[in-house]
Amino acid sequence: MGVTISRIEREFILKAMDEKKMPLKISGSRKTAEGVILTTQEEEWLEIFQQGEDWQRFLEDEPVRAFFSYFGHVMTFKSRVLKTGEVLRIKYPDSIQKNLQRKYERVPPPEGSGISFKVKETRVEMEFPKSEEYDPVDEPELTDDLDIQNLSSLMEAFREAVTHFSDHHAIKMFRGRNPETLEERIISQSGKILFLPKTSDGLPREDIYGEDRILNEAMVFPEHQEQELLPELTAEDLRSHFREVAMGGITSVIYCPILYQQYVVGYLYLEARRDGLKTMNRENLEYTFQFAKVLAYSLKLNGYFNKSREVLSEYRTGVLDISAAGLLFANPSETLRSSVTLYSDLDFDLRMGKRIMKIGGRVMRKYQDRNTYYYGIQFLDIKPEDFRFLFDYVYGRPFTEEEEQLWEGGAEPPKLSFD
Repeated sequence: MGVTISRIEREFILKAMDEKKMPLKISGSRKTAEGVILTTQEEEWLEIFQQGEDWQRFLEDEPVRAFFSYFGHVMTFKSRVLKTGEVLRIKYPDSIQKNLQRKYERVPPPEGSGISFKVKETRVEMEFPKSEEYDPVDEPELTDDLDIQNLSSLMEAFREAVTHFSDHHAIKMFRGRNPETLEERIISQSGKILFLPKTSDGLPREDIYGEDRILNEAMVFPEHQEQELLPELTAEDLRSHFREVAMGGITSVIYCPILYQQYVVGYLYLEARRDGLKTMNRENLEYTFQFAKVLAYSLKLNGYFNKSREVLSEYRTGVLDISAAGLLFANPSETLRSSVTLYSDLDFDLRMGKRIMKIGGRVMRKYQDRNTYYYGIQFLDIKPEDFRFLFDYVYGRPFTEEEEQLWEGGAEPPKLSFD
């Protein structure tokens, strides 16, 4: 962890390390070596010299961590190898941390590492199409004029609102039937909105709206994925279909799925016709999207979804980084996100090479980056023999009494406060 120093302080310290030839330790995957900074190229790279040896054990583009003591403060930074040989050239660090408070150094995991665990989850099992999207159906932001307890009143409010911008509208459910039309199949598989401001133009080729929830041709016919939404159709088939829709007098259309967890339980349908002189815009689309969330929540409150059961789900995933005290992994599952909370305990199997270790841990960090969730686990229950194996396997050296006395990078343990 530690404290990130300022940019000016970073440059001053690295310059001093260069001028005074102060030693620093470089740690890679199961390897550690010491050297001194030979020369620097500001904001680009550092070159490190090791007396009597070269750096061939390190690989180009390998992630590394540097540790050094600067007048009593143990500091560290992340980098990667640019060049090996008589000197080691590494990328100039973006930042430096001091006052380290992690017990053991965190490093990239050895190849083939992974974890598996089981989590109790409440699963909804219903005869509705499953989509690639997921919505936990939390309480939405409601306006005062929507009565979520009364479905009839809610439907009437929807009809009154959309009449101003659509010539025809409907709420269609998938209970007791499968998606039939081309449009129903697209939205039920993707879980995304089909919105054609002009049916004659068809689907946009790319994401011109800047929103991942609205379909475009690149989503339906991805170039770099094996699975397409409609593998039996071509892009030209789809364009031809929407041209026929336009020729039938429909000028603008919205198919907005109603999501309940991983299911598309139905959709809101709105159309504008040539003889009605109405068009639908982004503001109308946003209202429809928000109402679909309100409707899903109202259906939930009114008992529309009543089939659920508790299941034990198993997850297998790789490890992003690891230390002798914990690890970090990532998973995109929304279901896992809702099941595993911060500070919850987790029993898992950690695989290192051919060895599988049963470990008890606690979720100490949890954060999201785009569509992926990250979980930082602290080890709480690990057998002594497994700990020693893990230490040796991760760092490439046996565990010693000296390792027990010092913290990350050789730092002194933080002082305890009883205030």
